[in-house]
Amino acid sequence: MLVVSGVLFERVGRAAPFVLVALGTLLLAGLGVLWVREPPPATPAAQTPLPVWGTLRRMVTSRTRHWWWLLIALFLSAGATSVVETGNSSFAVFTLGMRLGDAAALRVVGVVAFLLGAIPSARLATHIGRRQTVALGLLLVMLTYGATAAWVSTPGAYALVLGVAGIGGALVLVNILPLVFDLSEDTQFGACTGLVAVPVQAAAVLGPSVAGLVVEATGSQRTLFVVAAVAVGTAWLLFQRVHVETVTR
Repeated sequence: MLVVSGVLFERVGRAAPFVLVALGTLLLAGLGVLWVREPPPATPAAQTPLPVWGTLRRMVTSRTRHWWWLLIALFLSAGATSVVETGNSSFAVFTLGMRLGDAAALRVVGVVAFLLGAIPSARLATHIGRRQTVALGLLLVMLTYGATAAWVSTPGAYALVLGVAGIGGALVLVNILPLVFDLSEDTQFGACTGLVAVPVQAAAVLGPSVAGLVVEATGSQRTLFVVAAVAVGTAWLLFQRVHVETVTR
């Protein structure tokens, strides 16, 4: 999709990629509605789900504070990703001198790396644990952001760090939701999934604004990667406080 969007942008016009994505989204949503069938939920009688607000109150007021550290770490890491996503194309065009269509197509390197790393990241988590795997992914992403800010000056180097960042992203995203389930009880899965989405979406809203303010204040696209690296590094430090094995199931 990224490659096709880049070609359409150069040959058809600025609106073409947006039309393509909109049509693709409608097609995929339609296929999901028509063909995906879920089995009815079966809740054992011994496990009566708590009301949603009761579940959230229980998690947030937990004495262990694991949820606090996890939610803040998710907010910082998702915010860093949002900042970088906002400035990726501008960095490639204004700093590396690429054409905008080529810059969009280059991002497919990160997507391919993510897809290739998805299954190995799940297998790695079975050997070293989900928490350690997510922490490793955050560390890889932080290093790629720092390398982009300090070293990347050619499209080839940028493709390399995008690939490494894609692998790091796979380590995080493939294992973060199962890790959330490890931190919760079986009857809390739905509430936990919704709670995790709150900091992620809040970061997605704030990220572009932060990126614009940073570029306006510094005049440099590279500064975005410095800010993102600091945010992910802080998320990695907070994540060390999350200890799944001490949570009572």
